[in-house]
Amino acid sequence: GNEKDWRHNYDAHFIRLAEKQMESQDCALASARAGLETLHSSILFTSSAPGSAPVTLAKAMSTPPTAPVFQAKVITGSGTRGQIGLPVRESGKERWLVDGDLLAE
Repeated sequence: GNEKDWRHNYDAHFIRLAEKQMESQDCALASARAGLETLHSSILFTSSAPGSAPVTLAKAMSTPPTAPVFQAKVITGSGTRGQIGLPVRESGKERWLVDGDLLAE
């Protein structure tokens, strides 16, 4: 639901989000995509060009620049993906949630 005062319960919401993201790769990607869509539609970008009006980041990113501004680089990593864990405090004891499973003490 929509909690109007979510900032005062931020930790609980953040933990629930992280737990959901760790359920599967699809959940993590869906969450990341939703976050980026929100970012692109809500952040305003103002060009340094004289007379420019603020536009959403999505519009700014889809509008070809009038002059080269950015350069793209590809960084390729190596190695294996490690496990992602989240500390969870339950009944005064801390346990780890790893890949969606709450580990025993």
